Amino acid sequence: MHKKKVCVIGAGASGLAAVKWCLQEGLDVICYDKRPLIGGLWSLENEDSRNDSNNPANIQCRPYASCITNDNKEALSYSDFRFPKDVSMYISAKRLGKFFEDYADTFKLRPHINLNTQVVNVKREINGSGWVVTTKLVDTTDSEGVAETVDAVVICTGIHNRQYIPNVNGLGSFKGRIVHSGDYYKPEAFRGQNVLIVGGSNSAAEIACDISKESNQAYLSARCGLWPLARLAGGIPGQLMPPWSRYTNMRYDLRYFDKLFGPAIRQRFNFEDYSMEPKRGLLRMAVAVCDDIEFRIAAGALKMKGSIKQITETGVKFEDGSQIDDIDAFVFATGYRPCIDFLEDPVVGDIETMHLYKHILPVEDESHSLFLIGHLQIVGGAIPCFELQARVAVRIIAEKLELPSKEVMKKCVEDDRRRIKDIFGDGEYSYKIMEFYPKYIESIADVLDVRPTPWRIFLLYFTDPKLAHQLLFGFPLAACFRLYGPHSNWDEARKYIMESEDNLMRPLRTVQYANETKGFLNKGTVCAASIATGLIAAFVWHRIFHIC
Repeated sequence: MHKKKVCVIGAGASGLAAVKWCLQEGLDVICYDKRPLIGGLWSLENEDSRNDSNNPANIQCRPYASCITNDNKEALSYSDFRFPKDVSMYISAKRLGKFFEDYADTFKLRPHINLNTQVVNVKREINGSGWVVTTKLVDTTDSEGVAETVDAVVICTGIHNRQYIPNVNGLGSFKGRIVHSGDYYKPEAFRGQNVLIVGGSNSAAEIACDISKESNQAYLSARCGLWPLARLAGGIPGQLMPPWSRYTNMRYDLRYFDKLFGPAIRQRFNFEDYSMEPKRGLLRMAVAVCDDIEFRIAAGALKMKGSIKQITETGVKFEDGSQIDDIDAFVFATGYRPCIDFLEDPVVGDIETMHLYKHILPVEDESHSLFLIGHLQIVGGAIPCFELQARVAVRIIAEKLELPSKEVMKKCVEDDRRRIKDIFGDGEYSYKIMEFYPKYIESIADVLDVRPTPWRIFLLYFTDPKLAHQLLFGFPLAACFRLYGPHSNWDEARKYIMESEDNLMRPLRTVQYANETKGFLNKGTVCAASIATGLIAAFVWHRIFHIC
């Protein structure tokens, strides 16, 4: 039997997962990445490499020096590879880069990865049975490159490819410095200056706070306001709160989250007083995970502004009639545009108009041999989503997963587009590919038949109520999708899930106290809640069969 050969493009969070799962399914896999190190966006580059003015690989997105993950380490982990217990609850960019290096070493992925190698062209073979992938070394002058034929291509280059700066009226006349957040590294570069940061999401808020520590005055222009979320709620990771649980997302539509959970988040401070009232409801626009924005504003180091009307030679005018006349620099934290300009295929079309089933498979590609992993904006933990996407893609390549018909998949894409537009609006491209983590990852899990469905959880209450309780009311960790179906490993997955709380809290316990209670909730309370829920489940079971 022919052993299929797969080309994975990109060795970041999604590319590494794709390589790993290809190997697990017995496929022949080769991976290319134009960067000198694995880890993609989070590769372990130093400051000197960032300042390389030549930048032969044209890398336009790198994390800034003080960057900390928005998601806790358990929400970031792969299903079979987690952070050690002594690692902090939230992760620095450098530590996340090491995590990917360790993942590659653990699963022996390096022999299959070619770094400093750029994919310059991907096109179908003339007979349409495979793909021709042309690559060249980043530092070579060879214009032809090396071509090889593969059976399938998995594109894992993500969406942070090309810096996007909106066409603001008058921007070309500005005499000061213009920087994109992808090139920002440390606030010292803006010491003593007046700086306007433009944007309304995580990077914009955090970079604004960072710059405000060194600048003379920092401003943040957020045209739609901000939804400022803190990483912690009462010392507990925010992703362990009800909005992220399986139960909440089974019961409520995302459109009602603002009514349900918005008031509690607004207790943090008065958004209007701090001039950042959001124009759309909670989780219906980009969120700004930032822990100290209200203090930076209260201290006067940062000032909020609204939508920009016009930029002048030395300042800016805003839609509300106010203006600032002495701006030294602009920092545009306005996101990126995805770019897969190496793909030469008239069948699937442009990346921004492509019909992607579950954001993975181009519906127009009837050969089912082209996949995109990580080409969406996730509100929540991205890595588990990328891994599950990779598992779906690899099972399709290995011919172990049957897909719906083209008509059914196309209808699914159209329904998803309408749903996303209804929730997030019809704004920037990033909003058109935005998904909320719990709902999206469950939808992919359904394709693979690995989801802990309500029926599976219901039955589990009779044999393992503690695990059932965690599945129903906890954050849907990556390991939740290793309990059932293909690639299942019940014992390992259960251990991962049940240890997650302790794994998060262990690094904080640097002082030992007598009679200390470990975990977010008293274990007796959890057990009691599990038993109570199990009894209710048993009662419902009895009533159903009694009626029948």
